[in-house]
Amino acid sequence: MGGRVYLLRSRAANAGAAKPLDSQEVYVTIGLNTLLSPTLTAYKEVDHYHQYYFLLGVSHTLNLTRLFP
Repeated sequence: MGGRVYLLRSRAANAGAAKPLDSQEVYVTIGLNTLLSPTLTAYKEVDHYHQYYFLLGVSHTLNLTRLFP
């Protein structure tokens, strides 16, 4: 899965700035269907800073109807 994020910054906070601080990012996520369902998301800022950052996540589902019939 992947996508694009546009972050619109407040104009009042950037009053007088040479360029608005709005930013755009593109991202891609990969995951495994194994124990704890690990995912890795890579983001790339494409407007101002041209940097990458990464997010590693794990998750687990629990069926509550089995625990509380």
